[in-house]
Amino acid sequence: MKTRNTFTLKNIVLNIEGNPIELGDINFENEIECSVQELAQSGSFVKDIIYQIRDAIKEAQASAQQVYDQPRREIEDVEAVSEQNWNLPTIWSVMMRTLPEGFEKTGIGVYTYKYEKEDADGKNKKTSIRISFNDTIDMRIYVGDTKASFYLYEDAERSWVDGINSTLISELISELPEGVREFVRNFVKKVLTK
Repeated sequence: MKTRNTFTLKNIVLNIEGNPIELGDINFENEIECSVQELAQSGSFVKDIIYQIRDAIKEAQASAQQVYDQPRREIEDVEAVSEQNWNLPTIWSVMMRTLPEGFEKTGIGVYTYKYEKEDADGKNKKTSIRISFNDTIDMRIYVGDTKASFYLYEDAERSWVDGINSTLISELISELPEGVREFVRNFVKKVLTK
């Protein structure tokens, strides 16, 4: 004779790393061919039921752990971004392909841009930009009496700006000739990514 048993575990709550995860109800059915007397004497049946309960709980735990791990992964992704590493040869290669007109090679891994314009007072305002590549990529910008330097290291945490307050960088870039602004802006963004 077949005996069908239905088991329901109610209000299951697991604690994973101190966080309570409510699983709700767990239902499972078991069918065995034996008489009620045989069933009462069968220790293996009880053991099977215990294993089924254990397996159901483990499955629920694994599912709950995946949900719990998701926010942790997002935090790790944010930390990975803040630990940005740059591939300097690749960046330099892109910079050389997008180098605006007016830059001239002035050395090995050194390019210089010079521009002169008369300001509102009738004085000549000189602008020059010098970029170089060695163990860092450096960009030095001179606009009149203002000097700013930007240093891009492979490790973004070490990249830095010198000679200008970071709140004035946009103003500095707006003073540059239109043909080089975007080129400079793209490089400065990399330096400021920390």
